[in-house]
Amino acid sequence: MPHISIIGPVLPLEDKRRLVQKMTELVSDIYHIPKEKFMIHIFESLRENTGSGGELLSDKK
Repeated sequence: MPHISIIGPVLPLEDKRRLVQKMTELVSDIYHIPKEKFMIHIFESLRENTGSGGELLSDKK
């Protein structure tokens, strides 16, 4: 069973539904595997918990 992990900012529930639906359709079409065989994991990361260039994203403008 293929697993897809998405790491990104916090999304509203409806946007998560759309993301999972569209990713499932795309990957199912490319891999020729039934949609029911995919697992998609969404990991939400707050800007205060993510750093880039030696700084927290929450400190960048």
